[in-house]
Amino acid sequence: MLRLILFCIIFASGLLGFVLGKDPDGNNLVDTTTTAQFPFVTTLSMRLRGIIIARVCSGTIVSDRWVLSAAHCLAEATPESTSVFIGHGQPGGTTEILADTLITYPFYEPTTRINDIGLIRTRDQIVFNDFIQPLPIGKEEVPGGVSAVTVGFTGTSVRWVFSSTLTNSECIEAVGMPDSVLDSNICAMRIDEGDHGFILPGSILMVGNTAAGILFWSIPSPEFIDSFIRLSEFHDWIQAVIQ
Repeated sequence: MLRLILFCIIFASGLLGFVLGKDPDGNNLVDTTTTAQFPFVTTLSMRLRGIIIARVCSGTIVSDRWVLSAAHCLAEATPESTSVFIGHGQPGGTTEILADTLITYPFYEPTTRINDIGLIRTRDQIVFNDFIQPLPIGKEEVPGGVSAVTVGFTGTSVRWVFSSTLTNSECIEAVGMPDSVLDSNICAMRIDEGDHGFILPGSILMVGNTAAGILFWSIPSPEFIDSFIRLSEFHDWIQAVIQ
């Protein structure tokens, strides 16, 4: 019943206008969404002796020198070993920018991943174009029942899934893990039928044209629930760091 209600909410209210097309009957079209419509999305890669050995997390451009991701993606890394790839969808391919500084939230707890949020300062300025743009950080708390899109990477491809946010009490009821859902979290239920694929940690939850959360865990059954760090709780810290 909850899944049906959320599905109706999505189609009644409409999803993000700038990323979705519609058919003649007004239904949302998943296939019209392209990588180029997410110009803020990045991948974080690890280097060993100058060679890229793994794409470990997704990230989001938030200014011309800063990328937002999950703290656990940065906790064991060094600036020298970290690269950020931007401009996915560019005709000439992606642009690699080396990291200059890695910052995790001061009260991040690695064992429980509470406050799992971090920032990467790039060595060079990010030059914006049609394929490279920042995404604003949402300041207002997002309630349940709001249309959303999760955008990030799986392997080397950009992936996006449509969802609806849950209240924390709905999330606890759905996943059965009250200790894993805090006030600083926001959950969302995927509504794409059959789209239960993996998206890298650090992927972003979009509500409207703003960032609302950073992905840090998913529960695949019975409903596919993603849990995020609620960015409205960290808005002031992010702004203080990047300004």
